Amino acid sequence: MHNLEQDSSSSNFFQHISKNQLKKTNVYSTREDFLLENLKQKSRIIEIGTLAGDFAYHILTEYDPEYLLLVDIFGQEDVGVYVNKIQPEKRFTPENHKDWVFKRFEKYKNVEVKWSRGFEALSNYHKTLSKNSSWDSSDNLFDFIYLDSNHNFSNVLRELLSAEPLIKVGGVIGINDYMLNGIFTEEIFNNSEWKDVSYGTMQGASFFLNKFPNWHVMSIALNGAGNMDLFLQKES
Repeated sequence: MHNLEQDSSSSNFFQHISKNQLKKTNVYSTREDFLLENLKQKSRIIEIGTLAGDFAYHILTEYDPEYLLLVDIFGQEDVGVYVNKIQPEKRFTPENHKDWVFKRFEKYKNVEVKWSRGFEALSNYHKTLSKNSSWDSSDNLFDFIYLDSNHNFSNVLRELLSAEPLIKVGGVIGINDYMLNGIFTEEIFNNSEWKDVSYGTMQGASFFLNKFPNWHVMSIALNGAGNMDLFLQKES
């Protein structure tokens, strides 16, 4: 496991992504379009930061994963009501958020919901697998890990470093909200102003790619609201 503090104190803190890591990059209109062409049925998948589980439910019903692990710290508002207009009213509150998501997926035997910080869940999974001499076989590793929790730089980088050894060759890490800032409506924060939140997803991805030249930028998925996704693929 990498030492985040030592890594991030480097004089090369912010680096450009290598041209070689961009040669195979293509663009999709949405993350769903990316999945349609690149995610296979019966894949092994982790989503870090599932919130209401809406994206996870899409993956579950469309791609029938062999195993789907959903990780969240819970205790949040149902922001999908405001941002995506999914429901006319809130489906859960911070108080019952965890119970609501657990109940939503309890009937699916191929889904596990875990209450944890993302990088801790990934690290613990890695430690458990490592006890087996054949832990890094393709049967134990993952095809797709999607990161959509806290978007500050240190958390994004911790999750990327923790996810890296769990991805099989040819597998993909997706980074949600690949953007500099997120703007949320006053409805979410219960005030009369818009709130501008700085993200570290772009810097975290660049730092990660400079440390791992065997990864490349597979795709960028656009979004009408500007919340782009970056998909990184492991080549070896």
